[in-house]
Amino acid sequence: MEESTPQISPIPKQAFLECMKSDIFWITNCISVGPYPEEDKHEILKQNNITHILNVCEYEGKFKETIETAWLPIEDLKKIPNGLVIDCLETMHDFLENSQAKIYVHCVAGQNRSPNIIWLYLIACGLSPEEARMLISRATLDAVVGHPLIVDDKHTKLASKHGIKNFLPLRREEIILPSFL
Repeated sequence: MEESTPQISPIPKQAFLECMKSDIFWITNCISVGPYPEEDKHEILKQNNITHILNVCEYEGKFKETIETAWLPIEDLKKIPNGLVIDCLETMHDFLENSQAKIYVHCVAGQNRSPNIIWLYLIACGLSPEEARMLISRATLDAVVGHPLIVDDKHTKLASKHGIKNFLPLRREEIILPSFL
């Protein structure tokens, strides 16, 4: 029996234009991605009810005093070490366990490292790799989900196994609900 590809509706045009304007692309109701937030983006993050930031780029962020931030630097275009994958998954999950939490995950451009960490997190939360890829791809312009220089099948299996053991069942289903339904 052939596996069917999940269908996820596109983001409405007006909502996508708002994401483009703010550089905050909502993957789910609780998870967003984008580029490194310069200091002038602080108000935009607050207006979007961002409560937590996961910074996976080489540069430490400037928001740790006002928005809870974790910095887990990942080297670009190199396989993410398994221990760092687990650290990122655990950090995201710890942040998102808070009932009102909304997270902004970023690297420098929001194209490689941050979308792939989100992808692995969604897999850890029970989505198939293809469902998670579709959620991210529908919400961003240029995310490279499953980038072969950054992640491989071993990473997706690690995320799934870790999620089954530690995250499921989810306490907050909205963590994986597509944004703009």
